[in-house]
Amino acid sequence: MGMRKKTLKYSLCCLILVLFFCVYMSRIAYCGEAKELITNTTKVSPGETIRVSGDNLTPGTEIKVYIHSNYGIFLGTGIVDPRGYFSLSITIPPDISVGEHIIRAVEKECVFTKTIIVTRETSTPIYLKAPILISTFFGTAFYIVGAILLLKNRKERRL
Repeated sequence: MGMRKKTLKYSLCCLILVLFFCVYMSRIAYCGEAKELITNTTKVSPGETIRVSGDNLTPGTEIKVYIHSNYGIFLGTGIVDPRGYFSLSITIPPDISVGEHIIRAVEKECVFTKTIIVTRETSTPIYLKAPILISTFFGTAFYIVGAILLLKNRKERRL
């Protein structure tokens, strides 16, 4: 009788292990190869808008995007196009804490992630600095031309 209980116990454990393995393998087969969530930047400020995208996804499925730190915050929804691609502009919540956060895109049961760093620093792109440089250059050039014309005019009056 004792041997029968032991055999039943081991058989039950093996059955649970096989079921777990089957469920786990079906999830891998369902999600396919590891897919990466792509962002246009990894360093953001609170309130900043960034673009997230993904490829090799199931056409027509809905993608829900969240940001996680202590809890998930829903950021938006996108639909995968016929080529298996999705792209979505999301805004980082203005009250989010500074530090490392995870962007998660959920397609059915599959989750794809990307780590971003939220910082209070604001970076000014070079194209926004260009008008300042151009106006400084032309302002200085006009000042020099004006000074030369003024000096030339004074010389002509003295003669």
